[in-house]
Amino acid sequence: MIFASDLDRTLIYSQRFLDDAKGLKAKCIEILNGKEISYMSEEAIALLSELVRQGKIIPVTTRSIEQFRRVKPFQNCQYAITSNGGTILYFGQVLEEWESRIKDIVSKNMDQMEKIMKGIEKQGFFIYQPKLVDNKFIFTKTDDVDKCREYLEKVINPSVFQYSIQGQKAYVIPNEISKEEALKFLKQKLGEKELIVAGDSNLDADMLDFADIALIPGHSELKIDKPNTVYISSTGLKAGEDILRMVVEKL
Repeated sequence: MIFASDLDRTLIYSQRFLDDAKGLKAKCIEILNGKEISYMSEEAIALLSELVRQGKIIPVTTRSIEQFRRVKPFQNCQYAITSNGGTILYFGQVLEEWESRIKDIVSKNMDQMEKIMKGIEKQGFFIYQPKLVDNKFIFTKTDDVDKCREYLEKVINPSVFQYSIQGQKAYVIPNEISKEEALKFLKQKLGEKELIVAGDSNLDADMLDFADIALIPGHSELKIDKPNTVYISSTGLKAGEDILRMVVEKL
């Protein structure tokens, strides 16, 4: 059995979730420019440490490599997936076996991605200069979600790219780069038979659908139509703790 989990809003939480963490001892696990920005409960950190010790957890995130490396409790994981499946780290170093595959995907889609970025730059409702995250996919921000969605629907070929809007954040990602594909690769490489996956957003949907058991926190709006999906009743930091406890108990 191996456990793969999204990070933000699944296992780790920003400061605005702390008010709902009644009865939990929250601990900062990420600092940026001297400011505390992400938290887990102390019990969740202890449960995570046990999974890391046994080599049973693969963190999976849309974060860049640099952003992932700020989240200290996950840095001793044997494998980690970042860049929405675009990068696999092995003990913190880029796994070249996977990287070479992704470079081929990026290369054949680069002209279209550059065209999409130039188009985004001309739209007044995008408030962040579009950039390529780890040279894998496009990231930007918007102050008008409806106009952003309408524009991306118009300019993106769905047979080649997917887009996701989460709050003000907007992503445009080649379809061949996904959390699911990276997990499929690692599941086969490691010879694991059972895969438990946790996630909360539409960028997690593909890997949750691929899982043998899918875990979804109570604050998520995701609906996975599979009998092996478990909807956690708790939310926020408590959901992260409950997910980790459930996985440890299955070991």
